[in-house]
Amino acid sequence: MTLFFIVSLLTIASIGIGLSLPCLDALITDGIEKKERGTITSFYSSMRFLGVAAGPPLTAVLLKAVPESMYMVFAGLSLLSALYTLWAIKPEKKEKKALAGV
Repeated sequence: MTLFFIVSLLTIASIGIGLSLPCLDALITDGIEKKERGTITSFYSSMRFLGVAAGPPLTAVLLKAVPESMYMVFAGLSLLSALYTLWAIKPEKKEKKALAGV
């Protein structure tokens, strides 16, 4: 793998993360009652930053274990996450009608 290829993949991944985080924040805050919103948002932020802290060391271990397939492992995890999201997040019927303009 060339340096250009690695930087390109990291750039694409970074754009995806940047596009998904505001959507996740909106989904979380929209589905929570106002009196619980602060607690849930702080819990979500804590878990997100735990991932930010644990990610680099886990990636270093993965890079040592399977350097050639590290990006494939990340792509597979991303695909599983996307499929789980499509399965788990279902809009309510009135939301579907509102989106359809009915």
